[in-house]
Amino acid sequence: NALPEGQGALVVSCRGVLRTCTVDDADLILLDSKFAEVKVLAEGVAKAWYVKSGHVVYVTSDGRVLAREFDPSSFQFGASAIPLFDGVRIGVGTADIALAADGTLLYVTGAGVAAEESELVWVDRAGNATPVDTSGAFESFMAVSLSPDDRTVATSISKKSSEISD
Repeated sequence: NALPEGQGALVVSCRGVLRTCTVDDADLILLDSKFAEVKVLAEGVAKAWYVKSGHVVYVTSDGRVLAREFDPSSFQFGASAIPLFDGVRIGVGTADIALAADGTLLYVTGAGVAAEESELVWVDRAGNATPVDTSGAFESFMAVSLSPDDRTVATSISKKSSEISD
């Protein structure tokens, strides 16, 4: 996730052996493009985004979503993290959540990698959830991603091929 004006990027990186890495072993890393430095910002982070409000939104290894003020010029966090919500399913090596540039948020709920079937929902800024699939079908989602126009969802479903939904 690029920071404003090309100052750097936020990445989630494993501090262990990649093939055995879990989100507990993952850190939120800042890559400083100006000085070619690397800085650990937080441990146990599954996914993270820098958002226009000047915050870093990130998902912890236990499925909590937090926001924290971040100054992209000094690369420093501000006040304590603000809890937004919890219950994001943590998949194998990542969190099953996508955040678009306009603030659109899509995530899978569940109790971690052992979760079998979940419902995919759109969530608006007021926290109202609307099912993506109105047939009431539940699936074993492995990953979700939003298209650049925030209108299409790509999913990878266990024991099935990838599917795209509007």
